[in-house]
Amino acid sequence: LDDFKEAFPERDMNSLYDELRAIGENITLLPRPRFRWDKAIIGTRDLIFPAKNQVNAWEGTTVVQELDEPHFFHFRPVVLENRLDKATIKNSFGNAASTYEREGLIQSRIARQLNDKIPSRLNKCIDNILEIGCGTGKLTRCLIDRFPDARFTINDLSPEMKDYITALPFKQLSFKEGDAEKIDFDETYHLIASASTIQWFTDLEGFLKRISGNLSDTGTIAVSTFVAGNLPEIQSLMTAEMPYWGYADLKRLFEKHFRVELFEQEEYTLHFDTPVELLRHLKNTGVTGISGHSRQKGFDFIKRYRKTFDGKKEITLTYRPVYIVAHKKTQI
Repeated sequence: LDDFKEAFPERDMNSLYDELRAIGENITLLPRPRFRWDKAIIGTRDLIFPAKNQVNAWEGTTVVQELDEPHFFHFRPVVLENRLDKATIKNSFGNAASTYEREGLIQSRIARQLNDKIPSRLNKCIDNILEIGCGTGKLTRCLIDRFPDARFTINDLSPEMKDYITALPFKQLSFKEGDAEKIDFDETYHLIASASTIQWFTDLEGFLKRISGNLSDTGTIAVSTFVAGNLPEIQSLMTAEMPYWGYADLKRLFEKHFRVELFEQEEYTLHFDTPVELLRHLKNTGVTGISGHSRQKGFDFIKRYRKTFDGKKEITLTYRPVYIVAHKKTQI
């Protein structure tokens, strides 16, 4: 938009009208698409195409959702709300809780790495910690060992995780169940940490903006997540592709709200003997949560995998996590 404003065209109303008319005429020359839109999302404050006209255009063809938004609005959260079903994610990880400890080897490694990347100079100035998306406590245990005198608020979407957290031999913690994007954390924390969770958020920017208010003036946020290019072996086979953030876009997002100290990507590869073992790993770690999991979907995935990778010597699954350590922007 800034680049456009620097070369703002001198155009009158007739010129704009001719442009829209030309677009309309050319569209009629194109072949009719073979797909059908699932939903039309309309901004009721659209000054380019009046909302009433848009509603009339979609009448009888698809579901229409009206939002109190202008012509151009923050579209990513709206799209992800339709693609990332929090109820499905909650059930998927809840059902996988008993196998997550055994199967989540990569997640365990990522949790240890994230803990190690928190600067040691902070050890003596952190006594109130919030963890987002604790799971079965892989990162929690690392943080407790490192900060034994701190108070912990531990959050997760799935209520099944509470038993794993409250069973830890540590008394200075409380479990807060719920969607971290919606619930309020009413304290100030010296450290906010999260491992392998925020890729499931629908409005990550909104969350970062809000959670920065929960950091103390010298506070630190330490996060690991997955970026575009994660699980490349199966992305083309999944019925609903996971909408990971790109590395550069995610870095810019964190730099907008925090003072970034570390932004580092790594890569880990797992090896399997059969496609069935690969699918079992995904199910037992809750990764199938984006589109749900059923026996038939499992069979369909295996068929697609074998058709695509038949004769391949290695069956692999590649994780691409990124580690982020950042601080409150007001910190000097």
